[in-house]
Amino acid sequence: MASDAPYRTIAAAIDGGPGDDRILGMARRMAALGGGAWLSLVHVASVPPPMGGDPVYSGWLGVGATVDPSPFVDAGQALVDLAAEPGEERVVLEGYPAEAICDYAADQAIELLVIGAHRGSGRLALGSFASYVGRHAPCPVLIVRPV
Repeated sequence: MASDAPYRTIAAAIDGGPGDDRILGMARRMAALGGGAWLSLVHVASVPPPMGGDPVYSGWLGVGATVDPSPFVDAGQALVDLAAEPGEERVVLEGYPAEAICDYAADQAIELLVIGAHRGSGRLALGSFASYVGRHAPCPVLIVRPV
């Protein structure tokens, strides 16, 4: 990896949506600047929380029920495996997506996060994920708008 690269470690957050191609394209272009950077493709498996007082989930599964995270994690692994190119790290996290991405960036000393934003207008133009990451990430965040 070249020492004159603007970012040495980059993480691209993907979710299997229509914006993934644009996110990956931008992350790969940023990684190529200055001779290359380490690129991680990250997906967060959003596993439903243990059931408790939530009437929707409790009625569906029963109070105190838990959800096996394996299918969510396996699907996330398949997603990053399909999207990754040789040499790119594949990462699947669990939890609340925006918080998990920020924690990952801090733990791994990520220097640039590349994420997507959802369509919208006014204050909601970025969506809750992009807004949270933009405010709480420990590094610069490149927000890729949908087409």
